[in-house]
Amino acid sequence: MLRALAQESPMGIVGLDASGTIVAWNPGAERLFGYGEAEIIGKAIRDLLGPDAEVDPGALLAELDTQSPPPFSTRCGRKDGEHFHCEWQIRALRDENGNVLGRAAFVRDTTEVTDTRAMLAAERTFIRRMLDNTPLVLWSTDEKGIFTLSDGAGLRALGFAPGEVVGMSAFDLYRDVPEILAAIRAALGGSQQVTLAQAGGASWECRYIPIRREEGGPVEGVLGVAMDVTERIEAERTLRQQLDLIAQQEGAIRTLSTPIVRVWDGVLALPLVGTIDAARAERILATLLDAVVSEQAHYVILDMTGIDAVDATTADHLFKVLRALGLLGTSALVTGVNPGVATALVGLGVDLGSVMTLGNLAEALRFVMKRRAAKPRRAPAPSS
Repeated sequence: MLRALAQESPMGIVGLDASGTIVAWNPGAERLFGYGEAEIIGKAIRDLLGPDAEVDPGALLAELDTQSPPPFSTRCGRKDGEHFHCEWQIRALRDENGNVLGRAAFVRDTTEVTDTRAMLAAERTFIRRMLDNTPLVLWSTDEKGIFTLSDGAGLRALGFAPGEVVGMSAFDLYRDVPEILAAIRAALGGSQQVTLAQAGGASWECRYIPIRREEGGPVEGVLGVAMDVTERIEAERTLRQQLDLIAQQEGAIRTLSTPIVRVWDGVLALPLVGTIDAARAERILATLLDAVVSEQAHYVILDMTGIDAVDATTADHLFKVLRALGLLGTSALVTGVNPGVATALVGLGVDLGSVMTLGNLAEALRFVMKRRAAKPRRAPAPSS
């Protein structure tokens, strides 16, 4: 029966003599190491250990005469050269008089367990470093809202130490913060929540995640992650203020680039300064036509004193404005054309014959007044 048990055991069983030489080998050991019984009998236990094993088999075997050494784990080598983790437990075999007959090593493959432990240890180290070095709070409650976990460097800003609130009720602790209470209740009801709350003089982005043992199962608590986002909120506020300022400045620049002036009843003046590109021409046209309609202007004076040079593109934009004014029935007067601009317009083949041009703004105003004075007045209606 004992022989059958040794043969069928899933664990590797290795028989050793007093010097550590292998004298017995079960099928379980063959599956672990890849050696057949004929190949391994007579070899030493050290032949099964990896080159980096921190175990002295000789010292370990010597301990067996007085005590049972604890199990140890180490890397072992298979016949094909592959290495794996295994756990060894060595016991002395004695007769009924207590004399040592030999030794037995019980070996099992712990590669999966060892790798899992290493992965979990790395994850724990990562989480620990994250909690200790980021403005983060990680917490959890049970189904009644009692804290079961409270950790993270962010607790310092709230005036708490890690684990200090464990056992306390979240509903009591945050009774003055209604948005947090509402989010916890919603999470206990099965709905994941995200809130932005103020606490401890800081802004916190909080996530509330329902805890379920299995998908679709009952909610057994809430997992919470809170991040101090004060710097981000301040940066966003500063950015919005800067964007608002830029928008105001752009509006002021647009206004200055099209300074329409009401110089008289029904008469508008637009001083043109600098270069007129396509985008500015569109703004001038839209702003000027709106002003003509709102003011019911009959005359628009385009003063070109501030324009030193004209190319074909500028001339085309200018005449688009003049044609649009004509479609509205508004008379356009062009003033301030200097000799250089006049020469450039003639060189470009621009016909100014259909456009009323005057020397300056004062002449344009006198022209408008004369036109209005010469216009016949309507006779008064007969009285009854």
